[in-house]
Amino acid sequence: MERFNSNESWKRIIYTKNLHNSPKPNYLCIDKKLNIMKKNLLLLFSVLFSLNLLAQWTDDSLTNSVICNAAGDKGVPKISLLSDNGCYISWYGGASNYDINLQRLDFAGNILWQENGIVVSNHPQETWVTDFDMKTDNNDNAVIVFNDIRNGNWDVFVYKISPGGEQLFGENGQAAGDSPVADMTPRVCVTSDNSVIIAWMREGVENISMIMQKFDSQGNKLWEVSGRELSMAGASVKWPYLQPTDDGGFILGYFVETGPFWAPDKLMYAMRYDYDGNAVWDNPVELCGATGITAWEDYKAIPDGNNGMIAFWQDDIDNNTLFNASVQHVLADGTLAFPANGVELATTSSFNHYYDYATGLTSGGEIMVFWAQADGNQNYNGLMGQKISPEGVRLWGDEGLELIPMNSTFRFIQATAFKNDTSFLVYEDSENYLVKAINTDGDEVWTEDTPLSLSPSSKMAPAGTSMAADQVVIAWIDEQNSEKNVKAQNFLINGKLGQVETGIKPINKANKPFKLSGTLLLVNYTGLLQLNIYDGMGRLCEQFLTQGNTEINLQNLANQLYIIVAMNEKGETLQTLKTVTGK
Repeated sequence: MERFNSNESWKRIIYTKNLHNSPKPNYLCIDKKLNIMKKNLLLLFSVLFSLNLLAQWTDDSLTNSVICNAAGDKGVPKISLLSDNGCYISWYGGASNYDINLQRLDFAGNILWQENGIVVSNHPQETWVTDFDMKTDNNDNAVIVFNDIRNGNWDVFVYKISPGGEQLFGENGQAAGDSPVADMTPRVCVTSDNSVIIAWMREGVENISMIMQKFDSQGNKLWEVSGRELSMAGASVKWPYLQPTDDGGFILGYFVETGPFWAPDKLMYAMRYDYDGNAVWDNPVELCGATGITAWEDYKAIPDGNNGMIAFWQDDIDNNTLFNASVQHVLADGTLAFPANGVELATTSSFNHYYDYATGLTSGGEIMVFWAQADGNQNYNGLMGQKISPEGVRLWGDEGLELIPMNSTFRFIQATAFKNDTSFLVYEDSENYLVKAINTDGDEVWTEDTPLSLSPSSKMAPAGTSMAADQVVIAWIDEQNSEKNVKAQNFLINGKLGQVETGIKPINKANKPFKLSGTLLLVNYTGLLQLNIYDGMGRLCEQFLTQGNTEINLQNLANQLYIIVAMNEKGETLQTLKTVTGK
């Protein structure tokens, strides 16, 4: 085997270049007569960028991808992206226990691990479960936090799973705290230095406190054994929200509650912390200090892209038994962009305004927010939108913009995404999931809403990714005939499902020039053969030139999906193979 050097004359060689460790690919010709091959290679690479060789994502909204159909109950799916724009999907489920399960998919929707995923933890759970959380760290590992009763009461644990399915924090994970009372409902974020911050609620004698813990990337606990406590005399501190900042710190959002749990006085706060967990702002920032936020309202916020956050909620601040929807913007220095208690999205007092979602901050600094509008009895619901200026002005009028008139079938926003100043809204209508795209002028981007799932089933607990490489993936629990499955579906920025056809078709060859045996690529081709190996995004990872019988070991590749393309000296595609291989 001889390595090619650009200063030498053309030679007949086998060439290997690992482009995972190189900032840009190096293309190779062996002989002048292969110039046509080089031109076709460039064309092939550009087309493969939106790859669809045996793509898994379907364009049929009646037959969405099944992530798990194993026996037993299932619930609370979570989803997070990898750097290759594939994703992890996790969920509770099992035949006799609410195990934590995990599956990995590539960008094209191919399932990369075993059928129905791997079991992350089968430690015992209660007969009912709390919420859990999952994020992807800076090395593409899945970080999952949850509570179980392996020690007799609810305790919080963190697990880290590699892209190959390995348990990096040990088979039993790491305990986040050490308490004889119940710890529950954890949230997690990954900091800019790849540390893990966890926040959760801890049950006290009279009230609930907030606990925080930090782990380094190797799973070492960095703060007090039982965690750092945030508590207030005579009040409960509940429902954490975590958001990393670019200096290695994070923002913690939380509610402070007093009064009975079914009808609390509920105030909304945020605090920014540095790398060591020290408060950055002088005092916690009060986002909403007026009562009226509902008992079941979770903390909802999104990053503003500049170390601040945009929070949104529903309340009955005017005590008229009709919900209001509001938004507040906290800047990086802890100042509020809007007046105290935020900006109401609409001021019409005869309707409910609830289940609101901020989708993103536009290039002009406006906040896009959407919500459901309902009559007083909540029998009829519709979809509304609002654009809030950087100063807190309602730019689409005091009533907001009507996107779907109130009717008896619309059932709220289920997930959102935002890209290129366009908001993508997944909503439910008559047990179907559909997607609507709205630009900053309030206009429909697509000619009609895209059906995401039209299967005759009950759908619940959806979770979605942000838009990456012009694609969003939604996962949910799908129940039909009393059986629950985990399903998923993608949609593209153009409103289509599935993958874009590339038009690449191998020429008709009875004898395939190569086959794969484990990690060995076995080549049997008398002429010059170029082998290009792409990842699921169509990025060139490896490139080989061979002649005659050759064995190439792919053991240095990371274990994931690859597409192997064989081309002859004319640049014709002889064979394509889509496979999961590597160490």
